Amino acid sequence: MKYLFRHPLVVFGLGIAAGYLVHKYRREILATTTGFTEKGREFVLGSQQHDVAGSCEECED
Repeated sequence: MKYLFRHPLVVFGLGIAAGYLVHKYRREILATTTGFTEKGREFVLGSQQHDVAGSCEECED
């Protein structure tokens, strides 16, 4: 069984199958990664706003 996954034709076939699936679902993949990018951007901007809170007037009291 271990030899089966090291056989060049099996590895080549898996590569072709993966390439086909990526090509078939490329729009969904791009939409998902774009959504993650936007959420990450919002998270970074939100955390930067909280970092500035160290110099607020309430904290000085």
